[in-house]
Amino acid sequence: MRPQTTQNLKDSPYKFKPLTPHSPPTFIASFSSSLSLFPDLSFSLTSPMAGTTVSPTPLLKDELDIVIPTIRNLDFLEMWRPFFQPYHLIIVQDGDPSKTIRVPEGFDYELYNRNDINRILGPKASCISFKDSACRCFGYMVSKKKYIYTIDDDC
Repeated sequence: MRPQTTQNLKDSPYKFKPLTPHSPPTFIASFSSSLSLFPDLSFSLTSPMAGTTVSPTPLLKDELDIVIPTIRNLDFLEMWRPFFQPYHLIIVQDGDPSKTIRVPEGFDYELYNRNDINRILGPKASCISFKDSACRCFGYMVSKKKYIYTIDDDC
């Protein structure tokens, strides 16, 4: 027997009520396809009564850091801007510390390289290996937030 892939709304554990002109101001999530890879991740809230758009408060805004180990410019962040811009980024440069890493404008970030890690950790800096993205561990260490999300620079 094949597993059931759809569910009848009548059998759903959620309660659905039709909207009427006299319904209280309910907010409906409307999804956009601004990112072709994840079309259902971008959304805005629209009030059916007023027809206005409300920007949602980012989840865990004050509790989440995003750690990115990198060897290249971070132009890929433009694609992720709607999701990452509200959060603090901790960027750990892997490889040659004399190379300049470009971060698009408008992001709140800290950028660390091997020289910073040596200065901060002193003789213990050797525990942070490079050339294998393990430098992200330094980002975990300097984060002061409750949650950490990590993403590679080549995603």
